[in-house]
Amino acid sequence: MATEEGIVVNTENSIAWVKTVRSTACDACSSKDACHMTGGGKEMEVKVLNIVKANSGDKVLIEFETASFLKVIFLIYLFPTLCLITGAVIGQILESKYNIGNASIMLGCLFLLISILYVIIRGKILSKKTEYTPKLIKIIKKAK
Repeated sequence: MATEEGIVVNTENSIAWVKTVRSTACDACSSKDACHMTGGGKEMEVKVLNIVKANSGDKVLIEFETASFLKVIFLIYLFPTLCLITGAVIGQILESKYNIGNASIMLGCLFLLISILYVIIRGKILSKKTEYTPKLIKIIKKAK
C-alpha cells in the first residue's frame, strides 16, 4: 500500500479534501482528475474517502491500494506501447506481403491513437470506482 501524509482542508459527508505534496506516484494515478494543483505546482488537494471521520485541519494519512496502482500503471504506460508495437508489426507484415508503403508507420500510429482514446475512457470509468480512490485511513494529529 502506498501512503502519503496531508492536512484536511475541507470535508463533505464521507469525502475529504486533503492538501498534500505532489509526488511522482501521482502521474500514474487514475484518480488524478480528482486532484487540484495549488501553490505553484508542488502542493495539491486530493479528494479522498473520509472513512475515519477526520475534520478540517487534521493531519492525516492517505492510502492508495497497490494492486489498483499497478493496474493503472499498466493501463497508462504498457498498454499503449504494446498497441504501438502490435500495429507496427502488423503493418510490417502487410508491407512485405502486399507492397503497401508506410503501412507499419500508419498502423502503429493508428493503434497508438486508439489505445490512448481507450485509456482516457477507461480512466474516467475507473476513477469512479472506490478501489481506485484514495482513502483516509488514519488521523495522525487532531487540529487544535
